[in-house]
Amino acid sequence: MHLSIIHSPFIAREPPVSEKFSVEQLRWTLPPNWKVFQTYEGRYLFCEGSTGRTFWNHPNPVINWKLNELNTDESIYSDYEALSYVWGSPMQRLETVHVEANDRSANCIQTGRTLQIRLNLWQALQHLRFQSRPRVLWVDALCINQDDIQERNKQVKRMSDIYKASKTVLVWLGPEENNSKLALATLSYLGQQIECITEGPIGRSPNAQEPHWYRTTTSLPYDNEIWTAITHLFRRLWFSRVWILQEIQLANKHAMVLVGNNEISWHHLRRAILGLDHRKNAPRELGECLKNALFIARNTASLCIEPLLQHVKRLECKDPRDRIYGLLGIFPRYFARKTQPQYSISVLDLYRDFFITISEKTLRLDLLQMCGLESYNPDWPSWVPDWTRSGRFNIQMMAHAAAGLSRANIVQLNPDILKVTGVHCATILEVKQPSSGSLSQQFDIVRSWEPDNLQSGRYVTGESLLETHLRMLRFNRFTDRYPGSAYCSLHEWYCDFTSHVQKSVSRDEAEIPELLEIDHLHNTSYITTNEGFIGLAPATALPGKYSSANAG
Repeated sequence: MHLSIIHSPFIAREPPVSEKFSVEQLRWTLPPNWKVFQTYEGRYLFCEGSTGRTFWNHPNPVINWKLNELNTDESIYSDYEALSYVWGSPMQRLETVHVEANDRSANCIQTGRTLQIRLNLWQALQHLRFQSRPRVLWVDALCINQDDIQERNKQVKRMSDIYKASKTVLVWLGPEENNSKLALATLSYLGQQIECITEGPIGRSPNAQEPHWYRTTTSLPYDNEIWTAITHLFRRLWFSRVWILQEIQLANKHAMVLVGNNEISWHHLRRAILGLDHRKNAPRELGECLKNALFIARNTASLCIEPLLQHVKRLECKDPRDRIYGLLGIFPRYFARKTQPQYSISVLDLYRDFFITISEKTLRLDLLQMCGLESYNPDWPSWVPDWTRSGRFNIQMMAHAAAGLSRANIVQLNPDILKVTGVHCATILEVKQPSSGSLSQQFDIVRSWEPDNLQSGRYVTGESLLETHLRMLRFNRFTDRYPGSAYCSLHEWYCDFTSHVQKSVSRDEAEIPELLEIDHLHNTSYITTNEGFIGLAPATALPGKYSSANAG
């Protein structure tokens, strides 16, 4: 294989200022019973409430139809395509490529030399090359000297601009195998029935041939061969890589996904991915391997930093610093500017500095909720999250704010000690076995938490011990506390508890999610305190430790 490496000036171009109406402005122009939503691609989707039908055009023909046009100014994109792919294992076979002179440019470097590249990249280049004309690609392994730390620092900082400015982002999933052609064709058709909207669940496409497929309660007419092909596709390594998250999120409307010689529009694939989430008849094994794909497909622009950082713990990267640097392109601009890529500093220093940057800017200590889990690093300060370690935290426990929306008071006394302001609430007396394992195992552990006097006891604050225990297991998420929500009532939960939890009969694991919502208790321990309180805590809680409510 022969290629040329060319130096070219890079100029990031800002997109033109949009003159489109905002969603809020459009809502004032709609007739009664009409709604308008914005899709992930920026188009406006109009919905007639009584029928549920969707349209691209405003119901009032007087309104300028151009308000729904996507940006067609291709001049903001540079004349290259950016490749998003997986490097692969260092043990992967190396292939040789020959670097040739390029007569169009005097800036060609490394003329007459050879380069060693890993097999997956070699296969991608082999499939992507045109037969009769050159193809200009930006590839990180070829365009960045990975052995030069200063160059890596500089180029990683520009990575988001590089992908945003490319005329196309090409996603290479690998060669055709495991019936991938069937999977792509199936997902392409599913994606054409669905639109992803920024304010909520998926909606029906105005051009849908299958008008009910956008509903996840609708069974899809797929046989075992199709489901197996789809499952194999989402097991590909691309979906488990840190860097691809920002690479595809920053891609424009032309982004394509390639498997061998077959391809699918990224926008069709992302719609299909979201359309498979909690699909009625999808096999269980698909749900597990779809988790990464779902996060990648969702619009991360609306997410806070915490969910982004937590999710990258599931993803892979060669350098643990990339769990921060690989997200700079989709972080809010302030944090991206304050965090300059420096591969010469230690991982601890990076994570500690990043924690301080976030906390001082937001005046919040939300990132503390990522500490003290099963992934806690005993060699680090306890307040520095270790994003290099896998470990699932309880997202519902994060939703509680005992100190309200208070402002954090943070003083870093030295590199290892952080001083915060808070109120001591209790001292832990006993820590029960944390909920873990399969659903059936979690079910048994949760039942083992029950106090001996559960039915007759009184809680320290006067309520019955049973009511307090029930509220604790659901984080007090009931309709009496959240009127109008989809939560069940305390009475409904009580009926489930008394009819199922206290029974000692064994039951099939498939029944458990319908009988008792316990998976949200994963990696959570039941605790009692010296003051008589009961509660839930991270699995690493220890007797004698304080429970406090900290400002921020």
